[in-house]
Amino acid sequence: MPNGAARVLGLSGGQSLGVGPASYGQACVKLAPGTILALYTDGLAETRIRPFEQGIRLLRSALTRQHQHLDATCEHLITSLAEHREDDVTAVLARIPPGPAPPPRYRQADRTGPW
Repeated sequence: MPNGAARVLGLSGGQSLGVGPASYGQACVKLAPGTILALYTDGLAETRIRPFEQGIRLLRSALTRQHQHLDATCEHLITSLAEHREDDVTAVLARIPPGPAPPPRYRQADRTGPW
């Protein structure tokens, strides 16, 4: 976040993509300009010797530092947290741009379906 804090969004998880038929919901979260949104697979945070919650703490700590270039930040996350690469590892970072937010666009939220 722009103030240097990092938090985990309280969103429910679901079945892994590609495993089989599943339904997924959607959520709308407001993020302040300058916020870095991190999307990642569990292989970045969890290993055989590091529990998931410990990996999340390390990830949050790494994301609280100032980051000018997101590509370098992604590289740092992967090399420091997934050095052994026991599982698939994916990290995607996006910085919320400054300026007025576009008006929200909502899709009908009363249905979910298989992907």
